[in-house]
Amino acid sequence: MLVLGDSIAAAWPRTLLESTYPGRRVAKIAVSGERVQQTKWKIESGRFDHLRPRTVIMLVGTNNLGRNPPCAISQGILDIVDDVERRWKPEQIVVFGILPRGAGGTYQASARSQINTAVRNGLAGRSGVRFIELDDRMSCAPCAPYRPDNTHLTTDGYRILTGALR
Repeated sequence: MLVLGDSIAAAWPRTLLESTYPGRRVAKIAVSGERVQQTKWKIESGRFDHLRPRTVIMLVGTNNLGRNPPCAISQGILDIVDDVERRWKPEQIVVFGILPRGAGGTYQASARSQINTAVRNGLAGRSGVRFIELDDRMSCAPCAPYRPDNTHLTTDGYRILTGALR
């Protein structure tokens, strides 16, 4: 299993991921502060072409909010999915919608909603690709799923993400 994305992806506890996919090794190429274009460039570089993940989990885009137009962010996420399919041919790709953030989950809420809708629609009907949106379970910031910064997740937040994978 390979996890791609930003600090939220990077901090996902390995034990929770391993419990979801028993017997599979977990690798992460996720970096704090990473934006969609950096994930895309990383994959396009060819440095990871030797990997053959059966499952790819993506959490990317939150660091683009307020910096790039929603259409560019959503297209970038869809481009990453295309590249992952072409390069690694995984059995399953799981794309998480951008999670709510900020006090009350309101930071860039309209843009985030536009991005998630465009990505969900762009992935609809694609075999082996799942889109998971967790607004109903994560939008209560500040609450148990979020750290005080209202962006990064607590262990409870990661349990919610892990439960959605199952």
